[in-house]
Amino acid sequence: MYYRPPYRYHYHMCRIALCSAGLLLCGRAKGQQVFRDSSRHLQGVEVTSRLADTSLRATMPVQLLDKQQLTQLNSLSVADAAKHFSGVIVRDYGGLGGLKTVSVRSLGANHTGVIYDGMAISDIQSGQIDLGKYSADNLAQMALYNAQPTDLLSPARNYSYGAALVLTTASLAPDGRQPLQVQTRIKSGSFGYINPALTVHYKASKRYTASFNADYRSTKGNYPFITDNGIATEKQRRENAGLRSLRLEQDNRFAWSNASTLQVKVYYYDDSQQLPGADILYSPPSRDHLWNRQAFVQSTYYKPFRENWQLKLNGKFSYTHTRYLDPGLGNGAGLQDNHYNSYEGYFSAVLERSLGKHFILAYASDGLYDKLNANVKAYAFPERFTFLNAFTARYRSQALEVQGNILSNILNESVQTGSTAQHHNLLTPALSLSWKPFSGNDLRLRAFYKQIFRAPTFDELYYSTFGNPTLKPEYATQYNLGATWQRSFSQVLSLLSLSADGYYNEVKNKIITLPGKNAYAYSVLNFGQVHITGVDVNAQLSLQPWQGWVFSAAANYTYQQVLDVTQPGTPQYKDQLPYTPRNTGGLMAGVEKKGFTFNYNLLYAGYRYALGDNTPSNYMEGFAVHDLNAAYHFLEHWKVMAALDNFTNKRYAIIRNFPMPGRSYQLGIQWNY
Repeated sequence: MYYRPPYRYHYHMCRIALCSAGLLLCGRAKGQQVFRDSSRHLQGVEVTSRLADTSLRATMPVQLLDKQQLTQLNSLSVADAAKHFSGVIVRDYGGLGGLKTVSVRSLGANHTGVIYDGMAISDIQSGQIDLGKYSADNLAQMALYNAQPTDLLSPARNYSYGAALVLTTASLAPDGRQPLQVQTRIKSGSFGYINPALTVHYKASKRYTASFNADYRSTKGNYPFITDNGIATEKQRRENAGLRSLRLEQDNRFAWSNASTLQVKVYYYDDSQQLPGADILYSPPSRDHLWNRQAFVQSTYYKPFRENWQLKLNGKFSYTHTRYLDPGLGNGAGLQDNHYNSYEGYFSAVLERSLGKHFILAYASDGLYDKLNANVKAYAFPERFTFLNAFTARYRSQALEVQGNILSNILNESVQTGSTAQHHNLLTPALSLSWKPFSGNDLRLRAFYKQIFRAPTFDELYYSTFGNPTLKPEYATQYNLGATWQRSFSQVLSLLSLSADGYYNEVKNKIITLPGKNAYAYSVLNFGQVHITGVDVNAQLSLQPWQGWVFSAAANYTYQQVLDVTQPGTPQYKDQLPYTPRNTGGLMAGVEKKGFTFNYNLLYAGYRYALGDNTPSNYMEGFAVHDLNAAYHFLEHWKVMAALDNFTNKRYAIIRNFPMPGRSYQLGIQWNY
């Protein structure tokens, strides 16, 4: 049964949209990438120009945030920055240490690949990458691709997702004039938050450059919140919500005179994370704890040869240790103390061939081996071999671009105890195009079609509490039709761009994870069939009304109808899926003037339901969160930063019974050499 919310929420959404439209005329663009030319000095007058957004020419929707935009967003993590992309739903369990996963166009977090410097981050245990663990401070660019990345030299694995979040870390350019670059920064803020970081880029020779990044974060997470007990309200503080984490990265880049390059990355992450429980009346505070340790080494070798050929080889080995402790479990031992160790070996080879000016062919072949061990009694100890092969063809002219690929998926699985999940062997195609119908106009039309397949994760199949080896895999079909337009009118209005995409997704045997008592314990369900209909709209502009002043802004809006159409006649038939608002939107606006920047950010999410039954008891109110931040450069090498998040102190929760922080602040100082 569908419950229609009170009229005032539709009114509230309209009010937010009108405010966003007004602020769009005087703010700073961030939703898409804007490139800057270097400044030129002519008789003492500085002339600054902005180049058009090349991502609007892609055959598939692409949203970009560059280094400057990520800095101005002041995001604590990659997850916080991803909230500013249209079509994205972030499940956030609150605070810095709360689990944060991203779903694009309601396909689910497991359909969203996270590509880190060219290779996917893997979590074979749960399949959901916690983006709260990854800092946005050391990124040069963050990009969201619907369907798949557009680079033909991508590994076959990058084609196996419904969407891809591509993270590119900052590095020193091989031709950089300054051989040593150092940046050190410290931030501190509410609820015991402290975050020192160090980045060093070093150019040892023409052929070798190196980068090192270290980031430490700590927070008590004990933010205040208000809970309703039915007849009154009670002020409380979040308990068992602390986090300590350390991340270390070392990048090495070798370049030779024949344009060949070798990149080697070493990554280490370690955290100790308390798991706050759900805010439920008369429920004792959670004492659950989670430890994560992740390390990987990945390398990429690139070589062009015979003029029209390019080769890229990728290799990676990763290790992850997870420990989950529940000291209050009512079993014979009085506690649950589970240890998991996962291993992955990965190799990929990609070959690209240009055929004249317009045609490019590419072939990618990947092999993966995954294994999961645990100290759980009678555990399955699963192993999985995955083989992926992708053949891609692209035609590109000034007015038309067409790209198509077919992906072969072969999965073989084995366990030491219990039943083994079924093997899989199938083909999934994709086709996309972009067309410029008028030569004198920057209007472009684009469309794509893609089929994709997702096997259940090891937790979904073999976890002792809820695992089911007979769980069915997901099959998703995506359709998209959109248009983009951009234009530079004058030096005052240097850029105006618009994009709109309508999409329809069909998901068969959709796997849904619903939260349990904390962010680590959850339940898994198969919704037989889900239909997703949506619209993404993005707009950005840049204004330079006076010399030295830059005003720019970006706004986005998403409408999503995500319906369970499994079985006619059931109470859930054609009801919206849990935690999926129909309306979401955002606005990012700001101003720059001679080393000073000031930014305003708005995030809005409409009403949604905590369970599949769209009834008043499962109804959750919408919310709007407003953030402010400012920065000032002084004495050439120094910068001070300040931020005020949720400055209206809005009470809200993204997941029911997991309250989000209210008003909070951050202060920071940074030194660059």
